[in-house]
Amino acid sequence: MLGKQDPASPLIRHLDARLAAGPVRPSAARGLDLVRRTDTDRRLLLRLLAEPCSRLVFVGHVSRVRDEHGAQTALHLSCAAGLPGTAAPIGAHRPFTAADLALSEVDAMPARVALIGCASASDFGLAEPFGVLLAAVAAGARLVAATVWALPTSAAVPGADPMAELVIAVDTALAGDDPVAELCAWQRTRLARWRERAEPSRSPVFWAALTCLDASDDGQTWVR
Repeated sequence: MLGKQDPASPLIRHLDARLAAGPVRPSAARGLDLVRRTDTDRRLLLRLLAEPCSRLVFVGHVSRVRDEHGAQTALHLSCAAGLPGTAAPIGAHRPFTAADLALSEVDAMPARVALIGCASASDFGLAEPFGVLLAAVAAGARLVAATVWALPTSAAVPGADPMAELVIAVDTALAGDDPVAELCAWQRTRLARWRERAEPSRSPVFWAALTCLDASDDGQTWVR
């Protein structure tokens, strides 16, 4: 989804700065070691979620699957087909579904979660809404940033990396005092840039896909 990164890319420099500022999970010596990993399966995810953390940022493929629990969204981690789960394997891989998350022992999701992937916020498009977004809220997330439609990969705009810009903006906002306001402000800057010169690397297909589900402490849930 992000394409091959190199040590000098904006995303890797951002991750290097995160590592220098404090602990990051999974542990890594450099930002480059946090992307395109082959060990980020459901076992690692559940183990990491058992530890205290301020936020969870997932960037990868999301799709809609169907199993005995009905239609739902699923994260595509590095899960081998032999790992247990509710979804049927796709070749040598088994998707990690919302039901898998709901049926796991995770009950202390970080307060802030980002799910950046194709239509990760599409729960409400299901006849009986349930997906990874709502599963994260049910597990304790108070704010979930997700994307409404399918996102092009970085390969769609050679010479630029708008997906990396989106990831950096979301991670930065989730670390701030008011993530929703920060993300809205960032989207307005992207809109101004698009109006100044409309070109593929500035297209709203990347930055406008983002929305936030705010499960605030007042007992109400808002899509913002």
